[in-house]
Amino acid sequence: MSYNYDECLSSIQGHRLKAYANSKAPDLDALQQSMDEFSNLSKLCPMTPLLWMQYAKDTEVLMHELHLLDSTSSSAGNNNDLYQLQQIQAKKETLEASTGILELGLAEFPGCALLHLYYLESLGEYFYQTESEALHHLMKSQNENGGANDSQSCRDKLTQAFQATWNSIGRGSHVNEGVIVSEIYRLHGSFLIASLSCELRDVSKDNNSTDMDVDSDNICSIIRQLSLLCSRWSKTPMGDGSNDEMIEDFNTLWDEALSILIEFKDKDEKHAHLLNQQKNAILAAVDDNRRVTSSLTNVLSAHENDIDVAMTNEGILFPQQSLQRHASSIIDSSLGKYLQMMKRNDIKWDTILTGKETRWLLGLGASETSHAFIKYTAFLQRSYQNLSQKGVVDIQNSLNDHIKEHRYSMISCVYERAVSECPTVEILWVSHIKFLSGEWIKIRDKHYQLPNEELQELSNALQSISQRAVRNCPYSSNLFELRMTTLGLISTSNLEPDDITAVIQEASQLGFLSANREAMLSMRLVAINVVKRKLLSIASRGTAALSSNGSSDDAVARTKDYDAADELDINPSSRKNKSKVNAVQYTSLAPAAMEEVQDLIEDIRDMYEEADNYLFKSHVKWEEGKVCYWKHRCYTEAYLLTPIAFGLRNTLGNNEATDNELADTETIKCFEKLVKTQKPCHPDSWREYLRYVGRVRLRYLSDESLLSSPGEIGAVSTELRQTRGLYKRAMSSVRKAGKATAASGGFGVGFQNMLFQRNYDLALSDLCQEYLTFEQNFGSEESLSAALTLVRSKMANYDDTDLLAAAATSPLEDNGKRKLESNDLSAPGDDQMQEDDEAAESRAKRTKVKTNLKEPKKTDAVHKVRVGKMDYPAHPFTIHVSFLHKETQDMDLVDAFRLTCGGIVHAKILREKQYGKGGHHSHGESKGCGLVQFEERMAVEKALEQNGEIEIGGKKVKIARSHLPAVGLVPQGMHRVNPKGEGKVSKRNQLKKKTKSDGAMDVDDDLNDGGNDVSDTTDGKAATPKNKYRTSSSPGSIKLDSLSFKPRAVKPKPKMSLGNASKK
Repeated sequence: MSYNYDECLSSIQGHRLKAYANSKAPDLDALQQSMDEFSNLSKLCPMTPLLWMQYAKDTEVLMHELHLLDSTSSSAGNNNDLYQLQQIQAKKETLEASTGILELGLAEFPGCALLHLYYLESLGEYFYQTESEALHHLMKSQNENGGANDSQSCRDKLTQAFQATWNSIGRGSHVNEGVIVSEIYRLHGSFLIASLSCELRDVSKDNNSTDMDVDSDNICSIIRQLSLLCSRWSKTPMGDGSNDEMIEDFNTLWDEALSILIEFKDKDEKHAHLLNQQKNAILAAVDDNRRVTSSLTNVLSAHENDIDVAMTNEGILFPQQSLQRHASSIIDSSLGKYLQMMKRNDIKWDTILTGKETRWLLGLGASETSHAFIKYTAFLQRSYQNLSQKGVVDIQNSLNDHIKEHRYSMISCVYERAVSECPTVEILWVSHIKFLSGEWIKIRDKHYQLPNEELQELSNALQSISQRAVRNCPYSSNLFELRMTTLGLISTSNLEPDDITAVIQEASQLGFLSANREAMLSMRLVAINVVKRKLLSIASRGTAALSSNGSSDDAVARTKDYDAADELDINPSSRKNKSKVNAVQYTSLAPAAMEEVQDLIEDIRDMYEEADNYLFKSHVKWEEGKVCYWKHRCYTEAYLLTPIAFGLRNTLGNNEATDNELADTETIKCFEKLVKTQKPCHPDSWREYLRYVGRVRLRYLSDESLLSSPGEIGAVSTELRQTRGLYKRAMSSVRKAGKATAASGGFGVGFQNMLFQRNYDLALSDLCQEYLTFEQNFGSEESLSAALTLVRSKMANYDDTDLLAAAATSPLEDNGKRKLESNDLSAPGDDQMQEDDEAAESRAKRTKVKTNLKEPKKTDAVHKVRVGKMDYPAHPFTIHVSFLHKETQDMDLVDAFRLTCGGIVHAKILREKQYGKGGHHSHGESKGCGLVQFEERMAVEKALEQNGEIEIGGKKVKIARSHLPAVGLVPQGMHRVNPKGEGKVSKRNQLKKKTKSDGAMDVDDDLNDGGNDVSDTTDGKAATPKNKYRTSSSPGSIKLDSLSFKPRAVKPKPKMSLGNASKK
């Protein structure tokens, strides 16, 4: 699925600008088109906070204008009062639709303060219209009770809305959005005063007297809410001088409340004195809270300012000066002052929601803003962790007190604020989910198997956040996997595998990941892991940790968690007379639990089959994915499903297996699939197969039920013979060592770790070593000798001298003497060995080494490059760069790769040939590709890692291996076969060095002897000539003839002796 988000936004903004060009008469056709665009965008992706507000406003305006058209056409002959009543009812209907849309937006972005403010003011407008309708004289006469009920339900809804708002933004998470938070506090205060007035009016109407009891429950509740509002307001950190007018606002609210109460109490001075005392106590507490809050604001302002700077740089900072107070345009004398303040100021919101160039709250927050939020949350998490570890903080400060009061909820609110600005940044969602998951685990461990409201609240929050995360980032496989993991965490007791597979179906239907085979396979394997954890959790009910007195039925006995670590009980017989703390006792599962375990085993195997079908239908030739899948399934079958199924069969007495059949038939089939999937099979796959057959399977055979009869003891030797057979199959299916292959995949968590495969030769060496170890322990001399021969043939070209020495070591007999093998019966003497060495040396001298600088060596041809229908060996030092700009030059390639990859021998752009007069040609236009030849082989691998990421000339380029070099003749020393400073170690080079040193020594001897060929005599014996054993090709025959040195590819000329020339 693909769409252009910017084009959708520009289309919506264009229709809205056209609709509101005339403020007095909006263009209904343009409004309808904008509504259609909103509907189309919501189908493609979740809408942002500003889009939700604009959508709600457009809906309200469109419905209101349509109502006006209907009422105008039908108002003829009707009285004015009825028309006003119809307008009020129409306004309420439009507000109901608008607030319904805003509630959807708040469910998506509960951390957006501006969205909360617009929603609350819209509800306040609805409350205002409801009270206006209740006070209307027609309403009084026709439906008085219905109007009162409607007013009370509206007040209750507003009370709940304010409570939800303070839970989301009233914990200090919006310091630099203090202007918005202060507006919400003032609106809440006005609502409480208006509610107090309406409540007193209802009480006086019921009692038909102004002298009534003002200490009723509802009135006392409103006064208590007003006190709590003042206290919360003073404890909320807000920057930019947002609290400068707080005391004045408090005094105004309390004075108005007192005036209303005294008016209905007939100016009772005693009651007024008590209320004044309560006011003074609250204001004194407010002063103390403000001093602490000021210190807290200073601590948090540094991180808040970083967020503002980042948002300003990205152009998404909301201009809070647009929330300036505007005078209300309509004043109804029949309504109270504070009820009039509940009326929404449409002038202010028209300015905010109909701006021409608006970028804030449109989901355009990028890396800089998200990084600032991550730093902020990391700072708060460190403070929270320090507080949790210490328990009681030694140094009391404002931040510790604030975190101690709100705990993890403040950090969660900062995360919610971050995702409202950057909803498409994956790392914010991932960090938020992981943080809340950690808190969920802490609370679960603290209240083990006990109902807890906080745990249930966290579970609901985790489910909501994970669902919103995948909606806003449908391209992230990591978030889909986290959603499945979260569902498995919070739904351990009632998890259904269908709920997990539904997440995979959702990811596939959205279309962003359907073409990513690694992501789709990884999600399927993660889903299986989630169900496996549930299976392990149920199986752990059969284990219980004993208490200190060793009793399992004690109240402190607790089921062992499946992910806990247990020590191996070395001497279980000692526990008969001694009680052991944390010992484990095994109990039988309930029949219902056993049935659930069987169902889960079937569900897991069905999920594996679905993943297998996906690979078979969509990616038949994806060898790495199939190996990863079968390896994952083999582990599950061998170490989880087979043991549990084996235990269930013995527990339920369902012995359907024959004498030669075990419960691991499915496991053996999976391992056979694993070793046959990859050709040649990786040695580590065989090692896992052999580890299971040679160790785990023997444990099943050691069960008393299988070895109850003497005849079945022979099954142990049968298993050993089967293991030997598997070793021989493994050695025959793997290739020989010597072809260098780097490790694939990588260590870590996730699918890359599943794809990880070690270096082939290293894995083969481990397999050979384990084979030899097995034969040394369980084999005969003949089988060990055969194993040695097979290992030598596989490891002949391996560089590890230690392993070759171990494989070449001859076996020892029982008496310690060396055992003679067939090739050792006639051992050659020293003379024969010396002659063989001389012959080999002579052959090495006569061997002519052919080199072609354009063609790599055969040992280098590990990778292939397909050109047309032919495969050519890749050049080990050269890469092919394509999708280049036509203006890219040779030095642009050098500048792009030299810093990141290393030294470059040559780089060139491939160009078209242009032929002129006389057959001459010159280089023409670039072909859009080029070659880069490096000094080292590893530079090619570094360059390949940048494929599709590096930009040259403003375009992202594609990097691949090349079968052609960039330059034909490379100067000596430019290609570094070994690291710089180290020569190439080989027998031929060592022999050449030795030859040069011997020749130099002989020349020195000739010069010292004056050119004589006969050495000095000793003890009257004839001396032996020095050149007796010299030949024409020996180093000692070198003569100091200057003309004998010639460059390569020059025909030899007749040699001239300086001595003969002088004689002539």
